Amino acid sequence: MAYPTNLDNLQTGIPSDAIAPTTPTGSATYPHDDHHRAVATAVEALQTTVGVTGAFNFADSATSTPLPVAADKHQFVSKGSLANDANDGLSAGSPKATVAAALAAIGTNPGTIELGYGAHTSSTLTLVAGNSGIVIRSVSEYTTLSNSAGHLFTVDTSAGVVYRVTFEDIDLRATGGHIFNVTGAFGVAYWVMDRIQFTQNSAGFRVWNQTAVSGNHIGMSVSHFQMNAATNSGGAWQVIDTNGSCNANSFTEGVVNVVATYAFWLECQTLETYCYDNKFANIVFEIPTAGAIKVRSSVGTVVDTCAVWDLSGATTADVLSFDTATGGSFSQTVTVRNFSRRGGTLGGGFADIRVLAGTVLIESSDKPGGTPTFTVNATGSNGVTSINTAVASSGIIWIGKPADTIEIGGGIVAVATAWVPATLAGTWANVTGETQLAYRKTLDGKHVEIDGRVGSGTIGSNIFTLPAAFRPVARHYVAGAVDLGGTALPGTLLVTAAGAVSVLAGNALYIHAVIPLDAPAAA
Repeated sequence: MAYPTNLDNLQTGIPSDAIAPTTPTGSATYPHDDHHRAVATAVEALQTTVGVTGAFNFADSATSTPLPVAADKHQFVSKGSLANDANDGLSAGSPKATVAAALAAIGTNPGTIELGYGAHTSSTLTLVAGNSGIVIRSVSEYTTLSNSAGHLFTVDTSAGVVYRVTFEDIDLRATGGHIFNVTGAFGVAYWVMDRIQFTQNSAGFRVWNQTAVSGNHIGMSVSHFQMNAATNSGGAWQVIDTNGSCNANSFTEGVVNVVATYAFWLECQTLETYCYDNKFANIVFEIPTAGAIKVRSSVGTVVDTCAVWDLSGATTADVLSFDTATGGSFSQTVTVRNFSRRGGTLGGGFADIRVLAGTVLIESSDKPGGTPTFTVNATGSNGVTSINTAVASSGIIWIGKPADTIEIGGGIVAVATAWVPATLAGTWANVTGETQLAYRKTLDGKHVEIDGRVGSGTIGSNIFTLPAAFRPVARHYVAGAVDLGGTALPGTLLVTAAGAVSVLAGNALYIHAVIPLDAPAAA
């Protein structure tokens, strides 16, 4: 076996097998650093094994070729024996010992900080607008960055928006402070946090605190995360912008374990009266007494394939809440899809889903292992304080204000089912080219609507039978229209408490009727 006469190939990045091998003799001089020493020691050991002589000297040399390093704004931080804040931090062989020293070397500029394996501790680190574009990531699993006596990061936006910040593969922890505390008037935008564990260990503090400030919170992407938070009086991830925007944020693929009032609390005030287009997807909330999501004055919020588990006691907050922000407007167009809640009970006055007016679409959601209904509380602004509706475990339900909804005292409650085709009895048949006979619950959930045209049956006989959930508690006579030889005349539709629907006169029938499910007191 032969070896190159020097280590230039290692310095220039040329693979060793691309250099003509020779047997080393004499000595070579290289820069005195730990990386070269480690490589040379290994080579000398191999030379000894195969009987080759020669040595490498590590005196300073003006003619030495330096080891290639990262750009000045790329810093390495290690917990190993080589780490020292006096190092330049530009290579894994000359790493800084602390993140604070690496951030100081980068200054108010973008850059990259690579964290080696281990538990890194720090005082509060500050990110400013000039750090926009910075990347902080680990090169190994099980890397933590923590502050045991205050905020882990202060995000100072007083000089401008802090944007395009990236965190990857780190466990971020704080005790006695927030993990991220945002200050200043400009806010944050377009951050990416992937494969992150957030651990906030002290009561009264948050994972993300952006409260009573006037900056933005836009385009944040948090994915593949775990969030653990101690008790506080608001959200574990809380944004209350007094003069900014909270739009287009995405939280996906996570596990949340909090005892805060809410896991996520997003709210805009004054400048933007709505929080637009925020998404929560594929998240499991393990919350013993807390709420999961609160978006105030929400427009376009989507909660998709999320579950609340281990609700061990009575909640002290609504599970999902879409109400009105201070100075804001009613929530609108909220979609809750494939949502489930297991275990626990609702505290007094709290709901699975609360909406203050607006529109909420609920699809394919349920409470497995318990009563297959949700409590939905829709509160109006003019005296309607609590209208609780048991929502079916499947289907499409509107709560709010779509077209043709019913308004009650300024508050809106709408619960509708899809049209169900009637199963016709006897010789009754739908009229070709006309609306098929069908029925549904109306938007307030308290009436049944019947619509369509049928013929060919026997007057007075049963046309079809309503299922039990769609039947009135007593018989109802309802005025309708009948067709006698092409002449439309008033007619009478009879719906019994057993669900039988018949008409008392006519031939071909066009039926449109709304029947109350409850009944007035008996005479």
